[in-house]
Amino acid sequence: MAEAWVCRDEQQLVFCFEHLRKYWDWSKPLSIEWHDGVKKSLGQLALIHVWIRLITQHMNKLPGNDYDEETVKTYLKRRFGTRIESRDLVTGEPMPALKSYARYDRGEMARHMDEVAAFAASIGCTLPLWGEYEQTRNAA
Repeated sequence: MAEAWVCRDEQQLVFCFEHLRKYWDWSKPLSIEWHDGVKKSLGQLALIHVWIRLITQHMNKLPGNDYDEETVKTYLKRRFGTRIESRDLVTGEPMPALKSYARYDRGEMARHMDEVAAFAASIGCTLPLWGEYEQTRNAA
């Protein structure tokens, strides 16, 4: 079982822990993880992967192109993705890396999707809009 809470003030955090205290099955261990911001939605993640598929298909209409979706995804992340500092696995020295989509929060994913949508439009590729991304974009 997994559950997520977004706490915007101390009282909401108190409610969260009261809920855990009252309803958790204490015969099982509990793991707690937190981060800044609000995680991206599964809808955003699903939509960006649909977009990657459509951009790949669009690019492959050009003569000589034979891209797979992973190549296009890597290209889009390199061009528009969030960069983070990572560590070399052997030396431990700092090194730049691209943040995984799984670790984006909603704001980061929305910004990335805006840039991918603009890129797609610039190459003549029409992308569908739906769900949370469409609602967020229409509200802006």
